[in-house]
Amino acid sequence: MQPLQYMISVMNDPTVDANRRDRMAVAAAPYCHHKVADVRTGKKDIAAENAVMAGVGTAWSGDLEFEQQAN
Repeated sequence: MQPLQYMISVMNDPTVDANRRDRMAVAAAPYCHHKVADVRTGKKDIAAENAVMAGVGTAWSGDLEFEQQAN
């Protein structure tokens, strides 16, 4: 049994003391859920997103669409 599996099994066992179950949940959480701060959006990410969305919903958005050429 892997450590994370053990923590989850203890956490889900209703016969185990509630305090211990809480501690196991706190210990297992980082392995199951990412922190919001771990997902960072930098200047380059914002610029790339803005470039993708440029012209969307405007009269000239069709001018930005490129047709793929067959080789």
